[in-house]
Amino acid sequence: NLTVEDRKLIALFAATTRGRTIPMPEVIERAHREAEELARRQREARGLPPGKGLGLFPMEKGLVQKASVSASVEASLRIFLAMGWRLAVAEPPDYFITSDNPVSVCDPVAPPLYMHNLLSSTTEVVFPLRRDIALFASRMTLGTKWRKASSEAVRRVNLRTRQYISHHAI
Repeated sequence: NLTVEDRKLIALFAATTRGRTIPMPEVIERAHREAEELARRQREARGLPPGKGLGLFPMEKGLVQKASVSASVEASLRIFLAMGWRLAVAEPPDYFITSDNPVSVCDPVAPPLYMHNLLSSTTEVVFPLRRDIALFASRMTLGTKWRKASSEAVRRVNLRTRQYISHHAI
């Protein structure tokens, strides 16, 4: 069984991995550009000169990005710890694949093309930890439980993992 400390370490690993592997710099850069554009429009609407007032991001851009990634990892950690966990164990000949982008987030009740996020009450997180163990996390469950993974469950996890691969699979 997992101790509280084990759970914290695995959640931190998942949160850090997710923060490292999702296109976080691009997401933050886009948000930064959109916020600056909004500020520019607000300055124009209020008759303020360019660059004066309503400066949403007075910090250097690189510092904003680093702070945003750190905040995202901390938020993900809190969410992962609040979710119920199922640790699925695969037995030969089945095994989980993992990749350079192993943490997948999916909301099975969301409409197609929906931007999946950790805040939805129906979001599921799947994270193959090793070839024989995968973490399923969801708000729909409580506590931490171990279970044997069926061949079908392994296949579904592997399909989801393949969708998130950036460069390498193991």
